[in-house]
Amino acid sequence: MTRRLLLVAFALSLVIGCGDEAAPQKEANSAGPKRPSRSAPIDGGVHDGQSPSGTSLPVDAGAPIDPFACTLDTRTVYLQDGKKIESITARGSYWSRTLDPDGTATEGVGFPRSLLDEPKMASGPCAGQDVCLLDARTVYFDGTKKVESIFAYGRYFNWGFDANGAVVPNAAYPQLIEETAALANGPCAGQASGACLIDTRSLYFEGGVKIESMTAQGRFWEHRIGVDGTRSPTGAHGRVLEEIPRLANGPCKGRAGGACTLDTRAVYIDFDGTKTEEITAYGRYWAYRLAPDGTVLDVVADAIRLETIPRFVGPCAG
Repeated sequence: MTRRLLLVAFALSLVIGCGDEAAPQKEANSAGPKRPSRSAPIDGGVHDGQSPSGTSLPVDAGAPIDPFACTLDTRTVYLQDGKKIESITARGSYWSRTLDPDGTATEGVGFPRSLLDEPKMASGPCAGQDVCLLDARTVYFDGTKKVESIFAYGRYFNWGFDANGAVVPNAAYPQLIEETAALANGPCAGQASGACLIDTRSLYFEGGVKIESMTAQGRFWEHRIGVDGTRSPTGAHGRVLEEIPRLANGPCKGRAGGACTLDTRAVYIDFDGTKTEEITAYGRYWAYRLAPDGTVLDVVADAIRLETIPRFVGPCAG
C-alpha cells in the first residue's frame, strides 16, 4: 500500500544518507519495473530481460523492494451490462474504465478525478483526509444488486446502488473492521484496535457461493459467506502467501517467508465462467486463469512492468 511504501522510502533515505556519498534521489512515486502476457496481448508491456528498445535487462522479479516502483492502492474488476469495468485508486485519485478484450481501456466520463470529488467517499472513508488512501476496495454483484465495499483507516464501509446507479446507504456501516468476528480473529489478529490493515480484498460468487478473499500480514485469508453473513474459513485460509505455488513463483518470488505484500488483487468470474486473478505488487502485474481449487490453468501475464502497460500510465504518474 502507498503508506507502507512511503515508510520504506523514508527508511531507505536514512540508510543512503549514512554512506560516504549520497546516491541521487528519484522523484517519489515515479513508476517502477514489470512483464507481458504469455497467452494474450496485455497492452504491449515489456518482458523481463528486455527493455523497450530490446536491450537486455537484469531479471529482478525477486529483488528487494524498490520504494520508487509504481504502486496502486486498490484495483477491482467487475462485469456490468456486458462490459468489463476496471476501477483503480492511487495517491488520492480515482479511475474507472471499460476494458476491451485486448486489454485497452476507455476511461469513464469524468474520470480520473479526486476521491474527494466523489460524495460517498468525501463523507465516508475520505472524510477529514487531505489525500485519501484506501487500503482495499471491491465492487461486485450480489444477484442483481451492485455493491461496493471498502476498508480504509481501520474502518469498514459498504454501499449498494439502485437501478439508476444512485448510492443506497447501508445503515450497518461504517464500523471498525474488527467488529466482524471472523476478521478480528483472522487478518486483524494482533493489530491494534481501530488500525486493522488489510492489503487486498475481493468478493465474488463461485458456484453460487459468496467468497471473500483477502491478503494481510503476509498471509492469505478466505471465507465462504452464508446468506446470513456468517463467515467460514475455506481454501488456503491463514497460509503464508509463499506457500501458494503461483504466488511463490510470481509476485512473492525471492521474498522471505511471510514478508510478501500484494498491493492489489482482483478476483472475478470472467464472461466465459473462468475465475481470473489479477495482482499488482512491487511495480509489476500478474494475471492468472484459475480452476475452482486455485490450480493455474493459464498464466495470462507474468511480472509485466506496470508503467509499460498504457492503461496504467496515468495511475503510475505523479
